[in-house]
Amino acid sequence: MSVLFRTPKTVHKLDRSDVPDGSRLSATWIGHATVPLQMDDVFILTDPILTETIGGSSKRIVEVGMDIQRILPLTAVLISHRHMDHLSPASHKLLGGRVSSVIVPSGVKTDLPTTTFSVTELQAWQVRESSGLGIVVPVIHDGGRFVGDARSHPDSFAGYLIEYHGMKVYFPGVTAYRADILSNAFTRFGPIDLAIMPICPIVPAEEMLPHHMNPEQAIEVANLLHASAMLPIHFETFVN
Repeated sequence: MSVLFRTPKTVHKLDRSDVPDGSRLSATWIGHATVPLQMDDVFILTDPILTETIGGSSKRIVEVGMDIQRILPLTAVLISHRHMDHLSPASHKLLGGRVSSVIVPSGVKTDLPTTTFSVTELQAWQVRESSGLGIVVPVIHDGGRFVGDARSHPDSFAGYLIEYHGMKVYFPGVTAYRADILSNAFTRFGPIDLAIMPICPIVPAEEMLPHHMNPEQAIEVANLLHASAMLPIHFETFVN
């Protein structure tokens, strides 16, 4: 049977009971670039994609690794760029009142109409003033959402350095490999506790590597950041 007609593969659903008591920093990949992140009393969600399809065409092959109803109220949601598989208004609707604040790169705010949450647009190296949690860091990707609109959004993609209570987490969203650009986070902020690194897609290489990293490059970037741990993301979630 074609994967397009299969129901998504079932997985163990993350629950708060899976996180050991007293943990100060925890992160779990629940599909694509979606990671619930806890730093002490702060809860963050990256690029929430919680629907069965994206853009009406690409179907999920593995179900979301967490019961949406068990997601705790979120201090912030971070959006890395405008692509359909990273910015999903339908997923934000599923989160409902758990979201009060969404942080996005420059030029992304209008793609995510506000309802019960606020949307803050940040430029490179800008800090979210109310808490200092989200610091935008440059990456190498593109900001297109619809056919032909990438040039009109030249700065609508970014990564984040999340710093809280002395802990530092790096989330580049999706990026190609450029050591001089990606190592800037270490130059400015020092060693990283956790690097959440994308590792796909990489085939065909001539088309993908100008915009994406392969697993070996992701490890190299984590080493450049002097990261204590690395969590791989952005693979085996949707039919491409």
